Amino acid sequence: MIRFLQTPTPMKRFVLGAILIAFCLLMVVSLVPNLNQSLLGNPTTPGVLAKVGDQDVTQEEVQQRATQVAQSQGYPAQLIPLLMPQVLNSVIADKAVLSEAHRMGLKVTDQEVVDILKHGQLGQELFPNGQFVGDDKYDQFIADNFRMSKPQFETMVRTVLLTGKLRSMIEQGATVTDAEVKQAFEEQNVKVKLQYAVLTLEDVQSKVKVTEPEVKAYFESHKGVYQAGNSEKRKITYAVLPADKIAGAQIKEGDIEDYYHSHRDDFFVPEQVSVSHILFKTIGPDGKPDPKLDAPAKAKAEGVLKQLQSGGNFAELAKKNSEDNAGPAGGSAAKGGSLGWLQKGQTVPEFEKVAFSLPKGQTSDLVKSEYGYHIIRVDDKQDAHEKPLPEVKAQIQATLENQKKQRALEDAANKLQNQARSSSVEKAAAAEGAQVFHSDFFSPTDSIPGVNYSPGFMQAVFNSAPKSPPVAVPVQNGVAVFQVTDVQPPAPPQFEKFRAKAESDLKAENARKMLGSRMQELSDRARASHDLAKVAKELGATVKTSEFVDAKGQVPDIGSMQQAPEAFDMKVGDVSAPLPLQNKGVVYGVTERQEPSADDYAKKKDITRDQMLQRKRQEMFALFSANLVQQMEKNGKIKKNQAQIDALGKRATAGGL
Repeated sequence: MIRFLQTPTPMKRFVLGAILIAFCLLMVVSLVPNLNQSLLGNPTTPGVLAKVGDQDVTQEEVQQRATQVAQSQGYPAQLIPLLMPQVLNSVIADKAVLSEAHRMGLKVTDQEVVDILKHGQLGQELFPNGQFVGDDKYDQFIADNFRMSKPQFETMVRTVLLTGKLRSMIEQGATVTDAEVKQAFEEQNVKVKLQYAVLTLEDVQSKVKVTEPEVKAYFESHKGVYQAGNSEKRKITYAVLPADKIAGAQIKEGDIEDYYHSHRDDFFVPEQVSVSHILFKTIGPDGKPDPKLDAPAKAKAEGVLKQLQSGGNFAELAKKNSEDNAGPAGGSAAKGGSLGWLQKGQTVPEFEKVAFSLPKGQTSDLVKSEYGYHIIRVDDKQDAHEKPLPEVKAQIQATLENQKKQRALEDAANKLQNQARSSSVEKAAAAEGAQVFHSDFFSPTDSIPGVNYSPGFMQAVFNSAPKSPPVAVPVQNGVAVFQVTDVQPPAPPQFEKFRAKAESDLKAENARKMLGSRMQELSDRARASHDLAKVAKELGATVKTSEFVDAKGQVPDIGSMQQAPEAFDMKVGDVSAPLPLQNKGVVYGVTERQEPSADDYAKKKDITRDQMLQRKRQEMFALFSANLVQQMEKNGKIKKNQAQIDALGKRATAGGL
């Protein structure tokens, strides 16, 4: 890829731009494995939470992903530790999917990279007036924004496209029936008018009284809550050696050749064909063969085949006639019938037999499969072969650079730790040019200068005994060596200090219980008497009436009706169960109901179908990912460092209190 990009042709501009767009997609979907691997490469190494095939899942990587999630959702930094256990599962699933794509032999061609630029969102920014910004600006862009080499960057971009290709294959099987569409439309578009009673926490709180013994008993039973913020704290002396001061060995041409020759199986490509097809379905909305559809489908297919044999344009006829419209991009029909590269075992036998037997450039007669009638054209063919070294050189270089970087970091960590243990942290830092810090007391969830928040570092610090020998730990920006100098045990909470808060908390808890009891009484009595307004008045609740609202609408005091989906299944006159909301409760009754019309259904049917298809595709891929992870764990291809994961969970729980 490097040589392709450096070749001075007009095509170069398109490829470079596609890389930038693809990488932006990468940052959004967060599917690419992080390049900052741990210093050690097995699943029981501190800092390595799991291995997926030959890929490490590190604490630093999970923390980075959790930080991205928190920032994208607007969560405070304090919640990042709580996100990490869930994010860990996401990272493992992403790497499992990438591993499966490689196992299947999927690949991304230069032309596919070119195509993504032509239809991408960043074309105007990166190619003003159609002109590439230039190699120098491209190189600077990578250095400034991603701090990695060009081969690493380009490999990561291809990874995004490769993962997307597998996802598209999995999602192609998603279908929805007309009955499902109609049911979903009716559920989404029925409208109701509500009468509802609101009782707030403030309405009942003034009626709550507590005694001193009750407050004291509440404090004693909730000491753990008041202990939060009084966790154990530690002081350390530590030094940080930045990664840019750790020189990795240079990659030589011979290193790349040796790797290539010792990993030949990784570069084997099975026989493949690039095909396009036009599909005429004989399956019904339920996904099963429908004999009634066979004759009209065959007649239509024969008509299109005659047009092709008379010189018709295959792509245009596919766009107009093909019924292969599944998949996130609209299926092969939207792409002129193109299915891209296929290997044996990826399609039904009837299709595969013809696709692999036709010469390049030839179009088939009608081919019958369980899905219907196909017209197949072979666009290109590729015999089974081994990728030549020039084609994979950039990929190998990126791998070796990363491996040597990790070995250099490991060597630096061992050297720094040995020097610190034989003399002191300060002397070791001086010898290696590292910066020394003397911390104040800090808790496990704090950030400290030079390290910021690092789960692996904090775990090592709080698992070390005071005055024990110095320990070197990998951190996001290099290597840190530390020694615990003092420990401040958590102070037990005193009742006098927390009395006011305990009383306030107890009153709030009792008020919530009283609110729940009142709302249940309101609901029960209103259902029995069929007079919500009267019962609400007797219990001091406020009664209001809504306008007509659908499932996506908003109602004052209730908010989104997604919180009250039962309203759309209720009959006129029905009264709901209590609906608990933040600091208040609501009981509602349906006073009028408005069903969607047939005209509305006709207008919105296609939109509803598209929404349902998208949801089904997402569900299919989520199920595929979950099953893949389960199978890889069963086969020993995913190995988890359970001790590290358990410690991460405990640390997250402590950080969230």
